[in-house]
Amino acid sequence: MPPDPEEMQELLRKASGKKQKPPQFQRISIPLKMMTMFRPCDGFHFGFAVPFSQRFQSGLSWDFSNKKPAEFEMTAMLAGGGNMMNEDEMSFINASSSSGGRLALQIQAPLFAGIKFSSEMDMPAADPAMSMVMVSLQKDFDNCHVQYQYMGISSLSYMQNITDKLVAGFSATLIPQHGKVIYSYAAKWDYLAHTFVASYNPLNQHENWLAGVVSRPSKKLNLFAELKAGPDGKTDMLGGFRAKFMEGMVTGSLST
Repeated sequence: MPPDPEEMQELLRKASGKKQKPPQFQRISIPLKMMTMFRPCDGFHFGFAVPFSQRFQSGLSWDFSNKKPAEFEMTAMLAGGGNMMNEDEMSFINASSSSGGRLALQIQAPLFAGIKFSSEMDMPAADPAMSMVMVSLQKDFDNCHVQYQYMGISSLSYMQNITDKLVAGFSATLIPQHGKVIYSYAAKWDYLAHTFVASYNPLNQHENWLAGVVSRPSKKLNLFAELKAGPDGKTDMLGGFRAKFMEGMVTGSLST
């Protein structure tokens, strides 16, 4: 089996004969963001996992930064029924706590008739007023899904597999203060060894427009490029590479 988790899941999906489900609207750019949103090296990071059993795992990590005080973080995950290699079908509880006061909790549980419940809570500080809570319900069909999400405001998204290689959808967000609905759009196209991603989200204050590509010349080398524009009209372009090895990986990038 390959060491890459994404490649492993793709092989298992093909072996089972199941159709690939469209990703959630907010996760459609994950193949690109996994390349461009990496942690900067400003100190020393050490971590390890402790698997108590197949369905209960925990982890510890230390961050020694050159810019801020050292931080200790502990995570724990308890998985329920479902396929452990398919995150969309399994039920789990994932919790993390850091010495800086941050507390995060994530819950997912398949309900009935293809409906999945998920919830996330994030408290960046000890003050409960700064916490963020998200609740989501998703209904899966053969080649599409509908998702309702509440996070202070309500949004409804629809994603569909147009073809085996093309996924597209939209999200409608209700802004009760202004009494209007804001629409966002996203698409992903897989062509040979390339993945193209594009999105328009007027609610994102950093990148209203996003376009990018991830190319895979070989199993051990990925090339990526990203172009984004903010609401103020400023643009930023980033390009780079990621080389994978059995012992780890090396990522390099250059941004305007």
